[in-house]
Amino acid sequence: MSAIAYFKAKGAQMSDIRFDLGKNIVETARQSGVPVFTSSNVNGYISYSVNDIPPQLTALYTRPGYEIQWRQLFAFTLYTDKKRFEDLLVESAVLQHRADFKSHAEAKAFVEQTIAQFTQGRWKRAYPGDVARLTGRSSILDEQGEINSYAASPDPAYAMSLEDWTELMRLGANWYWSGDGILAKLNASAIGTKRNGSPMYQLAIDFDIEKILDETLKKDEQYRMKSLAKNGVDTAKLMKENKEKQAARKKILEENAIKRGDKVLGD
Repeated sequence: MSAIAYFKAKGAQMSDIRFDLGKNIVETARQSGVPVFTSSNVNGYISYSVNDIPPQLTALYTRPGYEIQWRQLFAFTLYTDKKRFEDLLVESAVLQHRADFKSHAEAKAFVEQTIAQFTQGRWKRAYPGDVARLTGRSSILDEQGEINSYAASPDPAYAMSLEDWTELMRLGANWYWSGDGILAKLNASAIGTKRNGSPMYQLAIDFDIEKILDETLKKDEQYRMKSLAKNGVDTAKLMKENKEKQAARKKILEENAIKRGDKVLGD
């Protein structure tokens, strides 16, 4: 019997999938309640995953005060790196949703329910990189006042209109929270239309040990700069120019936000 078939057969006996980060991946998988995982090991980077999860099951991130529940999952994956952790601690977990919505309004309502779980818990709003930290509608607008969630960081407290939501989903959006050393990212995007006219969505939550994620991103950027330097690029100049451009953009976004009556948040 395949892993998926076996999981489906056992799924009716389960009530939820429980997980946390920072503990041994084998033990975490065993305690999750999932009867069988598909595992892979690529040069020491190990994953435990299960797909086509019975829709009635609930995934539960169990850390006290930071609990998050999700139903209608498609896939659940745990990751560890043997090169970093000899004891194979889980450094990240990914929940992929089935995202089978009849309308943009239904997708919007589900995402808002998910956001509410983060805002009602002990999580704190987080920001990717050095983006503008804005409230309200300004948090989803670019310098020209057009909808662009990647110009700043979307305000989870902002209740946007369905029209803005539909436009936002064309590019997609990421909401970030930090809590107890873990960074959570909620990603949502509309990727097309089904034959029946309903929208096709991609929806996921990533949980990462924040320190490790930061180290990985830093190493990736260092590698990118080294590669550019080997090809004759003045990386010091490039980094300076990029920093100046980001600062100028951030200033415009902040000034525009204040004019609209929104707030600029501190570090």
